[in-house]
Amino acid sequence: MPVSLGVDTFKVWMWEEGTPLHLVALLNITSFPYIAKVFFGPIVDQFKIPFLHQWLGRRRSWSLVSQVIMLFGFLLMGQVFGTHHLTITIGILICISFASAFNHTALNAYRVEIMTPELNSIAAVVGGLGYRLAKLIAGAGALLLAASWGWNLTYLIIPMIFIITIITTVLVAEPEIHDHEPKVIAKGDFSEWFKTRLVQPFKDFVQKHPVDWKLITLFILLYGMGDFLIEGISTIFYLDIGFNKVEVANIAKAFGLVCTIIGGIIGGHMVLVFGINRMIYITTILHCFSYISLLMLAQVGDSLPWLYTSVLAEFITEGMKTSALVSYVSLLCGKTYYTASQYALFSSMKVILRPVLGAWAGVMATYLGWSIFFAVSMVLSLIPLFFYYRIQYQPLHHVPQN
Repeated sequence: MPVSLGVDTFKVWMWEEGTPLHLVALLNITSFPYIAKVFFGPIVDQFKIPFLHQWLGRRRSWSLVSQVIMLFGFLLMGQVFGTHHLTITIGILICISFASAFNHTALNAYRVEIMTPELNSIAAVVGGLGYRLAKLIAGAGALLLAASWGWNLTYLIIPMIFIITIITTVLVAEPEIHDHEPKVIAKGDFSEWFKTRLVQPFKDFVQKHPVDWKLITLFILLYGMGDFLIEGISTIFYLDIGFNKVEVANIAKAFGLVCTIIGGIIGGHMVLVFGINRMIYITTILHCFSYISLLMLAQVGDSLPWLYTSVLAEFITEGMKTSALVSYVSLLCGKTYYTASQYALFSSMKVILRPVLGAWAGVMATYLGWSIFFAVSMVLSLIPLFFYYRIQYQPLHHVPQN
């Protein structure tokens, strides 16, 4: 929800206020803390928040603090500064992004640690469902509220959801870890901390995959290139070709969520049946061809049947593709005190290009036009399969073969 409300939805607010598209897309840069999650994992693993750690434990204490920061950050952004003080608002958005990245790191470690390896695929689907539900509230819900009551009231109501998540964080149980806790690094000994908490998780990954670790890294790094371009300005695309906020909320957001959930369930089930290797190929190719519907929509304009067709194709295949990748990444992590560090490492790889490509999306769409923009996205989405194909020639011990 923080990314959708703080970046995606706020870009619509900026665009309606008259900000040019290429400048609106630059707001994607505020999501750069997600790249730095590789540094947040060791912090969540190593450092204990005073008082809260004794009460809630390692994972929940970090999550609670992050959620409180996000709640007050959104209230300040929407009620005090808004689009009239963009410099201050962007600063608040960066703080929210840092808090969201810490929260994401803690919750992913919580999920991996509390689930058995056999249930990781199902847990990934459930986690994806919660993510999509929050995205629906911050996307479709925010657009519907803004259409009726305005943006300021929207940014007062939606952040109240964090009150529910804060209460939930307090009530759930902390996972039990049966591994030895790493030694606490002496205060000021940053070099030792860096070596133990940042280098070691990556070194462990390289040792487990000595032949193909470079290919795996490139595959995860480039996996979402096409999506990062499109998702950065998709809502503005719908509005620009003639749809109104209510239509975008009901079809692109709400109906899109349903399609993504269905795709995620299908993808999670197919991973269990066919294995991750085949599903990576199938879902990536299907999702690439779904971009053709966006290209056609750009030609047709505000046609509701074409909008339904485009959303159906794009979001079902996106849900399938996401389930396959999350299952793949989960199997690369170990269930130890380094879980947060390792998962944050791969999570950072997945999104490291998002701020850069998202920021360039507005420039590309402005100067290339929507049709060529979507064609470029199609080509970029197929590039990762080249690296995954090369991995198939290596001994894969980290993914099921059947």
